[in-house]
Amino acid sequence: YPPLEAMMAGLPVLCSNVPAHNEFVPDEMCIDGKDVSSWVKHVKEVHQIWKQRDGPRQPLSLDSSIIERFSKNTYCATLSNALNEVLKNS
Repeated sequence: YPPLEAMMAGLPVLCSNVPAHNEFVPDEMCIDGKDVSSWVKHVKEVHQIWKQRDGPRQPLSLDSSIIERFSKNTYCATLSNALNEVLKNS
C-alpha cells in the first residue's frame, strides 16, 4: 500500500481523510479532501521540513499494530479464513 511504503521509506505522507487512508495512517497525515487551505498549509510544512533536512531520510516509526496488520502472516491467515468461509458456504 503506497502510504505505508512511503512511511517505511521515511517519506512524508499526506492523504485525504477517507476510510481507505484514515484506518491506519496517523491522524496528523490525514487532511480533509475539500479543505484546500489545509492542503496548502500541510504541503508547505512538508516542504519546509524537507528544505531543512540534513542527511538521509529516517523511516517513520509505525505503531506495531499497523505493522502486524499488514504483515505477510496476517495477510495469509486472513485470506485462508476467507477462502475457508467461501468453501464452507458453497
